[in-house]
Amino acid sequence: MITISENNLIKIGKEAMVLLPLKKWQAIEELLTEQEDLSRYNRAIAGNKKAVSFEKVKKQLNLP
Repeated sequence: MITISENNLIKIGKEAMVLLPLKKWQAIEELLTEQEDLSRYNRAIAGNKKAVSFEKVKKQLNLP
């Protein structure tokens, strides 16, 4: 059952829901993805791992 109260709150069942235009949701989703990527990157560089050059990786993988 869907009800709309006087303060524009939409409830489906017992939980309140939020309605957003698709473009706004996609922008929010993109920001969250970027934040996750940044977090992973920061964890990776925070460790005491030594950097490997791109040229060395190319040689190891036999890339042109």
